[in-house]
Parts: sequence; structure tokens; C-alpha cells
Amino acid sequence: MEDRRQMRRFTLQLPCLIYDWNDVRDELLFEARTVNISTGGALVKTDRRLPVGMPVHFSLLIRRNRSDEEISTGGCVSLNGQVVRGDDAGLGVAFSEEYRIMRTSHLIGQCNAVSHWLRQTKTGEKAPLLINR
Repeated sequence: MEDRRQMRRFTLQLPCLIYDWNDVRDELLFEARTVNISTGGALVKTDRRLPVGMPVHFSLLIRRNRSDEEISTGGCVSLNGQVVRGDDAGLGVAFSEEYRIMRTSHLIGQCNAVSHWLRQTKTGEKAPLLINR
């Protein structure tokens, strides 16, 4: 089979979250790891099958290869794409040109703020908001 890729692929096993992405919802489907990745797409190791053409959203965790490193020192790349294949090798996704890069510390802060807001809304109490920076 001829390799028609236009961009160089790198063998990187990055943890990722894959969401069903459309105008109505953004629902987490599963966690996985990339097998290889390029600026144009990725091959994801999974036994899940998704329909070709399905729009998906990816969150990729980027860290140095140090096990003693704090998770908050890493980064997260958030991007959209479309399923282009699914077979025994995994799930092939082509990325759109839009992406967002953020520090995981910022993402953790956002999650803490939303969690605080939801607890406050549930109880009706005004608790102090603590933001870690």
C-alpha cells in the first residue's frame, strides 16, 4: 500500500481524550494513546470503531519524559478532526487547522473553578474561590 501522507509522522505515544464533536454536544467517548502523530493527523491505538467522517475533538497531553515531573508543568493541545479510517491498526484521524495549546496548570485551574462554581450553585452558598497559579 502506497503511503500518501504529505506530513512527517512521529512515533509518539501521547495520552489523549477523544470526544464526539458536533454542534449539539461535546461528549467524551474514550481515553487512548497515539501511535504516531503529525501536524495533519494521528493514528490512535484503540479497538473502538467510529464511523469514517465522524467529527471528533482531541485533547492531547504533552509532557517531558520525566516521571518525577509535576503534571501541572506539562501542556495540553486541544484540536478538532475527522475520522478517516478505523481498522486493526487503530483509529486514523485527520486534524483541522484550528488548535489551542494551554498549560496543564491553566486547565487544572479551569476545572477547579468550574467545580467550585457547580458546588456553589448546588448548595446556594458563596464559598471563597481558590485559584492555584
